[in-house]
Amino acid sequence: MNQLLSKYLFIYPVRYLRGEHICKYLKEVQNVEKFNEDQLKKYQWSKLNTLISESYNGVPYYHEVFSHLQKNKYNLKEIDDLLPFPTLTKNIIKNNFDNLKNRSVKKSDERTTSGSSGDPLIFHKDRLATAYMDAVMYNSYAWHGINIGDKQARFWGMPFDKKERVKAKLKDFLMNRIRLSAFDLDTDSMMQFFEKLLSFNVDYFYGYPSLIYQFARFCRTHKLNTEKLGLKAIIVTGEMILNGQKKVIEDVFNSRVVSEYGCSEVGVVGFECGKGNMHLMADNIFIEIIREGKHVLDQEGEIYVTEINSKFFPFIRYKLGDRGKLLSKVCSCGIKFPLIEVKSGRIDDYIITPDGKMVYDALLAYTFKEGIHSFKAVQSTVDSLDIYIKKNSDYDDDLERTYIKQLRNKLGNIIDIRIKYVSQIRREKSGKLRYFESKIE
Repeated sequence: MNQLLSKYLFIYPVRYLRGEHICKYLKEVQNVEKFNEDQLKKYQWSKLNTLISESYNGVPYYHEVFSHLQKNKYNLKEIDDLLPFPTLTKNIIKNNFDNLKNRSVKKSDERTTSGSSGDPLIFHKDRLATAYMDAVMYNSYAWHGINIGDKQARFWGMPFDKKERVKAKLKDFLMNRIRLSAFDLDTDSMMQFFEKLLSFNVDYFYGYPSLIYQFARFCRTHKLNTEKLGLKAIIVTGEMILNGQKKVIEDVFNSRVVSEYGCSEVGVVGFECGKGNMHLMADNIFIEIIREGKHVLDQEGEIYVTEINSKFFPFIRYKLGDRGKLLSKVCSCGIKFPLIEVKSGRIDDYIITPDGKMVYDALLAYTFKEGIHSFKAVQSTVDSLDIYIKKNSDYDDDLERTYIKQLRNKLGNIIDIRIKYVSQIRREKSGKLRYFESKIE
């Protein structure tokens, strides 16, 4: 479908009929992007104060938990003013689901997280929130020359339910995109998808890096002429991308890989600019990095996010479960949005050793590189770590001994490391490929 037809015949009209005024909010976020630091801070504090006031007045849960705070606390001026306010977690949402709704807002949709962390969450998004989420997304894509309605190749999961599959295919059509399902990765399916890419005249890729990497390896193995694709960019999301994967993808498709950091709850949180730095989407979210109960800058801590453009089901100081570092440096690209470095593992994704040491699961990603098609580590007890490997022709006994030695340097000699060879690494229901799973209670 032509880009302009997709944009003006389907995307804009459908959004408008749903009450999502993307055009209006896209102009706003484009304007915010031009703000200097002082203007940006004023914009965010104004939005934050409005959100907290409206949540106190309209959302039963927040009315209760904010009631003990002095009235002047609703006039926030600096980041530490947020510390007296309670944080929000998945468990709090599950236990207070109905009381987190603002009854004055009529239109909303029920959504759910993918559950790739083992803990899916049901929540609601109102039309204001989703309109801003999409406006922010489209604006950040424009940094890399991607326009609304451009043709997308989506590397994602596909619902198993027949009805949901039909809905997904219809949505793909309306959004001007085609999809390679994470569950259809045999030779015939990938060859057919490559031919479809050529006839579709795709503009950019979007999806899980492990899936795009697998497709890139397929194209290279079969010596397919990927130069014909002429991609504007390759946006990866949902998983950590390894340096080796990134290099292969960029070499095969002769296009830049751009990292997106986000979540189902609030949309895009961070996006990589042309200079390779990840900017926070300050036009829609406010980030806190907390370490030992204090806000920190240029130090690693837990990430908390507040969605500043929502009414029905507000996410205020929501604990994402990730770790990151808010940077004081300014990017040379000219955009004044703050910079963030997101660490690879989620807080609950640690390898625990028999002597009680906790090690980031990112250790695995940095260890298993050469000779590995894909891998997954599972820890069922503190005494053992099972590593399932789908190896390629470069894998040999010497390489395996090197890997075990590297793991031992970090995990010690007590834990039992067991290497197991498999023909396929099972993906999550969402299509994601998790490289570590802890089954320890």
